[in-house]
Amino acid sequence: MAGQAVGSLAVGASLIEFDGFLASGAVVFAPSLQFDTPRLALAGQTSWTVFESGNGVFQANASAGWLTGSRGWWRLELSGSAGVSKYLSERGSGHLLAGARVHVFRSRVGGWVGLTAGQSFGRSAFGVPVEFTMAGWHVRRRLTILGTATATGFGGERYLDVVGTMRWASPSVELEARLGARPWIRAPGGVGEAGTGGYGELTALFPLGQRLAVSVGGGNHLSDPVRRVLGARYLSAGIRLKAFGPPARTDPAPGLTAIMRRLGTAGIDEGRLEIGPAGPTRAVRLHAAGRTTVELMGDFTDWGIVAMTQVGPGVWEVRLPIAPGIYHVNVRFDGGPWTVPAGTRPERTEFGSVGVIAVSGPTS
Repeated sequence: MAGQAVGSLAVGASLIEFDGFLASGAVVFAPSLQFDTPRLALAGQTSWTVFESGNGVFQANASAGWLTGSRGWWRLELSGSAGVSKYLSERGSGHLLAGARVHVFRSRVGGWVGLTAGQSFGRSAFGVPVEFTMAGWHVRRRLTILGTATATGFGGERYLDVVGTMRWASPSVELEARLGARPWIRAPGGVGEAGTGGYGELTALFPLGQRLAVSVGGGNHLSDPVRRVLGARYLSAGIRLKAFGPPARTDPAPGLTAIMRRLGTAGIDEGRLEIGPAGPTRAVRLHAAGRTTVELMGDFTDWGIVAMTQVGPGVWEVRLPIAPGIYHVNVRFDGGPWTVPAGTRPERTEFGSVGVIAVSGPTS
């Protein structure tokens, strides 16, 4: 199973005010690990937050998502997530959830419907949450827009969340804004863990090199009884170091993999390069949804730029005479920077990062 592993460490400072608590400064350490293949995504993250008082909160989360092969215009995704949170000597809280989504998509638009259920536990309560989600997205060059509506039932409570997310990326900065509202809630006796209201968050990521970036952000979010998260207001700034994996890169037209991963799903086969079996020519195919133009260059093009043709929803192809061997290759989306395609091994050279791919089999 070919895939890519990425490890990173984020260190930052925050000013946090949880619902029902006084505002406090905090230092956050957050290592993470991620492994992706064209169909499987695995991710894990831990964080240790130390407040001014010296007390700390430990949190750990793990998630997995598996996508079926494309069925032309739809795909099925199965996912699972688990998380725990521990403060001082108090009893920990957390969740264990599993879900399924049906994705429908074209080259620039799509959406999904999904159902999630599982187990949630807190200091003194256990419950069986059920979430039903509908979403739609649109990708156009540097901008991605996503809207979701989630109806949740948990412990006798019923509530609705509506969220809109916009992400814009360039080689020098990535911006993401999220606006949401919880317009309706029904709870036994009129009192519950979830509260109504609006919320919003804004984050910015500034790459400083191949593996280092500065992040700043702020906003507020409502409580999430299912995942045992308190509502809070915050400001934060930190440094993110990519410890290993492909060198950090900014994609000027963020694909569905990156966006959906941030929002809790494995995504579409974004930027995966495949080279077909031997013949007078070989089919070089790239999976890249939401693109206007796709180009490649490598050893087998004498580093000349070759335009690819869209042959299906999110699928681009060109046929080239390629003999067996080891090759270097890069791709470019919508006239942006040259990047290492998924499905290849990243390698640093004096000219920058390139992907390495092995081509086997005799030519005829």
